[in-house]
Amino acid sequence: MFWLEQNQAMPTEWFAGAPTPDQRSAWVGNIYRVPLAHHADGFFEVVPFVFSAYRYLMYFASLAGEVPGDDEQEVRDFIRTWAHDFEPDMRTSRLVKFMRADAISRDHIYEPASWRLDNPRQIFSFGQHLLEIVVYHSRLVSETRQYFYKPAPGLGRFYDRVCHCNHLLIQELGFSAIHNAGLEDTGYIGYEKQR
Repeated sequence: MFWLEQNQAMPTEWFAGAPTPDQRSAWVGNIYRVPLAHHADGFFEVVPFVFSAYRYLMYFASLAGEVPGDDEQEVRDFIRTWAHDFEPDMRTSRLVKFMRADAISRDHIYEPASWRLDNPRQIFSFGQHLLEIVVYHSRLVSETRQYFYKPAPGLGRFYDRVCHCNHLLIQELGFSAIHNAGLEDTGYIGYEKQR
């Protein structure tokens, strides 16, 4: 994670007011914007959240911050290559990921097997919670026009089902799926705000 790479500690205020693990409830914190030291235009927004007994972070990374270097044309060329000629909006797009906040090593950050839910039946409640956090971000950071995510191996159907079950909410927010063969070849899924 970013603070591990930058030798920074996770700010304690991110989880101020969060329920304790024994309360086993759902909670969403504030949105925090964090600049990236290695890139002048790079940043990410992070939303701390709790589900059941576990603390998580969902982060929304600027595309510029995902590319090494500061030259805007180089960044555009890299992203065009990454997205197979689909050109995301550099300023208003976010890559979305979530992880356990308590991961102790890089090997456990995105490895679902390392932090399974207490009850497998909670999976769709957890998916609903994830979607609510994206909705929260889209309302408070309303200039965001595009969201991209890449399901971890084995979770593609889970994400498809979460989006299918909540398609009316997604439409109500003005988002629709980005249908682009080049983008889909990368394994990324995108949604774009239409209004």
